[in-house]
Amino acid sequence: MALVAADLSRYAGVKVVVADTVAARQFSGTLVIGDGQAALRDLSRLMGLRLDRRDDGYRLELPAR
Repeated sequence: MALVAADLSRYAGVKVVVADTVAARQFSGTLVIGDGQAALRDLSRLMGLRLDRRDDGYRLELPAR
């Protein structure tokens, strides 16, 4: 996930960080990055992660239990 977040940050123009608890998760697939926010929403839903909006971008993390 850390590599995917770095790619989304670069190509979509938004800062994306991942929590340490999900950084090593694997993702295999294709995301359309024309709309960075939509790509992030899609990724978070596909991976079962929470997408947290921050002042400076987004954070992907495990959902609260």
